[in-house]
Amino acid sequence: MEMDTKPTEDMLRDTLYLESSGDTSHVTLPSLIVIFLQQYCHYHNLDVILVCGSELNQEAKDSSKAPLKSHLDLGHEGKVEHKDTNISTSDDNLDSNSIRSDDVGLNLLETPKSIEYRVLKHVCLPRVVQDCQLPCILLPGRQLCVSGLANVLRHIIQAAVPLEPHRNLETLLGFRQTCLRCCSETSIWTKLCEVDTPQEVTNFLKNPSEVSSCPLFLNKFQEILSQPVSTHNSEKLRRKLLKSKKMNGNSIQGGGESNVKRNTDDAGKLDEREKGKDKKGSGTENSRMPKPLDDPATLCEDNSKELTSEFQSKMNLGNKKEIRRRKREQNRENAAIDQSLLGNDITAETKAEQTSTDVPNGAIDRVETNANGEMSSQPEGGNQRRRKKTKNKKKIHKDSLPELTHLFAHGVDVTLADFALFIPIHLWLRTSSLNGTAHNARRTVPLVFEWYRRMWDVPSVRQVASTSLGLREVDITPLKETSGDDAAAVRENSKTDSYLLEEDVRPHVGSLGVSRGVVRERLKKVLPDVILTLEDQGLSAGFMDHPSKDTTLDWRNMDPVVSPIEGEVEARRARGKEQQLESIVTAVQQIAQPGSRILDFCSGGGHLGIALAYCLPDCHVIMIENKEESLKRALGRVQTLGLQNVTLYLSNIDYFYGQFDIGVSLHACGVATDIVLSKCVEQGASFVSSPCCYGSLHNTHHLTYPRSKVFRESNISKKNYFLVAHAADQTCWDFDSNLSKQGKRCMGYIDRDRAELAREQGYHVTICSLKPETCSPKNNLLIGVSPHK
Repeated sequence: MEMDTKPTEDMLRDTLYLESSGDTSHVTLPSLIVIFLQQYCHYHNLDVILVCGSELNQEAKDSSKAPLKSHLDLGHEGKVEHKDTNISTSDDNLDSNSIRSDDVGLNLLETPKSIEYRVLKHVCLPRVVQDCQLPCILLPGRQLCVSGLANVLRHIIQAAVPLEPHRNLETLLGFRQTCLRCCSETSIWTKLCEVDTPQEVTNFLKNPSEVSSCPLFLNKFQEILSQPVSTHNSEKLRRKLLKSKKMNGNSIQGGGESNVKRNTDDAGKLDEREKGKDKKGSGTENSRMPKPLDDPATLCEDNSKELTSEFQSKMNLGNKKEIRRRKREQNRENAAIDQSLLGNDITAETKAEQTSTDVPNGAIDRVETNANGEMSSQPEGGNQRRRKKTKNKKKIHKDSLPELTHLFAHGVDVTLADFALFIPIHLWLRTSSLNGTAHNARRTVPLVFEWYRRMWDVPSVRQVASTSLGLREVDITPLKETSGDDAAAVRENSKTDSYLLEEDVRPHVGSLGVSRGVVRERLKKVLPDVILTLEDQGLSAGFMDHPSKDTTLDWRNMDPVVSPIEGEVEARRARGKEQQLESIVTAVQQIAQPGSRILDFCSGGGHLGIALAYCLPDCHVIMIENKEESLKRALGRVQTLGLQNVTLYLSNIDYFYGQFDIGVSLHACGVATDIVLSKCVEQGASFVSSPCCYGSLHNTHHLTYPRSKVFRESNISKKNYFLVAHAADQTCWDFDSNLSKQGKRCMGYIDRDRAELAREQGYHVTICSLKPETCSPKNNLLIGVSPHK
C-alpha cells in the first residue's frame, strides 16, 4: 500500500480520523460503519488516519484536565507508520469449528484491507481533533471539524453527491435532508443509530458467549418497524400501492413488499433458499434479472421503486423556475387558440401523464413537460370535457386505502439510518449465529430479519460489503408462520410490552405525554397550587441585578460583519438580538482572562461566538453547532473577518471533551441548556447561559429532572415539575399580560433548580435578566463563577 508522506498541514483534502481498537489491526464499530459508507459512496477525496491507542475517548476526557495550552497550539503530527495490508477480512476468516466463540467479535472488527491510511498516536493529533469524539473529519484550514458518527456519515454523503450525481445519493438523507441531523437527545433515530446500537453491539462482541437474549436495540428497532409508516406523502404512496395491487392482481402484500425473487448475488447465482422456492413452482414471471451494481442508491424492490418514482422525479427536475415560465407562456398561447375553438367540438384524447392548468375564458389545457423541460400542450373543450372524464369516477376515501409497512427504517425509502444500522446488526447476527444464539431472536424480531435480508438487495451493498469489508450475508432460515394461540400471544405482547424507554419517546410526545388540550386544562386547575407550594418552600428565582453596570457595545465602530444582520437576522429583530448579545458579552468580559478558552454551545449562525472573538481577541472561542446550514454561515463570517482565534465544530455538544474556561449559550433549546451547565460543572468552568424552550424538557440518557437536591427533596412531583416547565413557555411579547408574568415566574423556578445544582458544587450563581427585558420573552440569564477561578 502506497502511503502519502506529505505533512497533514499541507494537505488540501479533508482528513478522516478513525479510531482503532487496541492496536491498528482492529477498528471500532463506528469506524467500520464510516468505512462501509465511504466505500459505498465511492468517496475517496480524503486522507484517512487511523488513531492508535486504547480507550481514546477516555484519554480525551482525561486530557481535558491537563494544564491549559495557548489557543495557537493545535498539536503536532507524529511520524507516519506504514500498515501491513495483508490483513484478512472479517467473515472470510470466521469458521465456527476453528475459532473460539469469544474471539469471533474481535475478528469481525479487523481493519479492512481495502482502505489506504496512515497511523498516528492520539497524543500526536492536532488539538482540534484531540478535543472531540472520533470518528471526525478535519477540513482544510483546521478551523472546522465534523465530529460524531451521524455528522461524519452525513458529511460523506453530501461531499459525494456532486461527484456522482447520477446515483442520487442525496436521497439517503431522507425528506428535506434531515435523516440523523438532530442530536440524540431529541431524535429517536439518532439515539438508536449513534448511541444505543454501537454501544450494545460493541459490548456484545467483547463477550458474545455471555449474552443469550435478544438485545434491547433490536427490540427497539422491531417496535419501530411494526409501527405505521409516517411520511410526508403517505396518502399518495398508499394510492400508488392500491393501483399496483390492482394491476398485479393483489400480488403485493401488506405495505408494499413484492412477492418477487430477491436479487442475485455478485456472481449472478440465486441464494440457496430462493432456489428452493423457485423449484416449488413460483414461475418465471416472478423472477428478475440482477440489477447493475452501479444503479442509483434508491430502493431495490420493484414495487418500492414504483412507490417512490414520483418523489424521485421531483428530485431530478432541472430548473423549476424556467419550467414554470415556459408553462405560463404556453398557457397564454393556448388561451388565444381557445378563443377560436370555443364553438368547436374537440374530441382529441390527451395523454395520461399530462397535467391540467386553468387559463382564461374557462378553457382547459393539458400541459406536458418533456425530458428537456420543454412544454407541449393539447387544448380541450373546457368544463364540458372535464365533466365527461370525472362523471363516473369515484375517489376512494383515504381510510379505505391499504396501509404502508416498513420496507426500510423510515418507510419505503432506504436512508442513512439503514446504513448506520446494517453493519452492527450484521455483526451481531454473524456472531450470534456462530454461537448458536440467533434462533432466540427469530420469533422476537422477525421484521428486523426481513429488513436485514432486504438490505443485502440494495444496489451495490452486496458488492461493497463483500469486496471492501469481506462480509457475507448470514443465511437466515425463513421464519415459520405462527398460528392460533402463539400468534395471538405475540400480538398481545406487542400491544402491552414496549422497549422504547422514556428518553426515546418523550422528545416526540412531550414531557407530560398528553395532548396540548389536556396540558392547558392542567395549567388552569393544577398550576396555581403548584406555584403556591413552591413559594411556601422558598424556591422562587430570587432575581438579582446584572453584574455589569453598562451592558452596551459600540456596534457602530465594529466591523459590519459582526452585526447579527450579517448572520441573516431580519432587520426588525436585529436590535433585539444585539441587546441579547450585549448582556452576555459584557458578563463574559467580567470573568475572562487573557488566553481563556470560551466554548459557545449551540452557536447557530455564530452571533454570540463571533461577537466574543471580536471583542476578546486574546481569548480563543470554540463554537459547536449541529446544523450544517447555520455553521456554514458562521464559517463564512469568520473567514470574512479573518478571525484566527476561532474553531468551529459540527457536532453534538456532548461530543466535545477538551478543556475550556467559560461556557456560554444563547437560547439553547430545552435540555441543551442543562447539558451546557453539566459540561461546565464537570470541567470546573464558569458559565453564562440564557435558557429557552422550557416546555421541551424531558428525561434523557444523560439527564433526569429535577436537577438539584433541593428540588428533588421538595414536595413537587415530577409531573408537576414538567407542568411548571410548560407554563414557562407561556411568555410572549406582551410583557404586561398576566400570562406572560406567570411564565416569567415559572422560568425562574426552573432556573432556580439549575442554579442550585451548580451551587452544590461551590459555584457562585446569579440569576438575572437580559437588559432590557423587552429584548426577548425568554430573557433569563444564569451567570455562574467557578470556585476554581
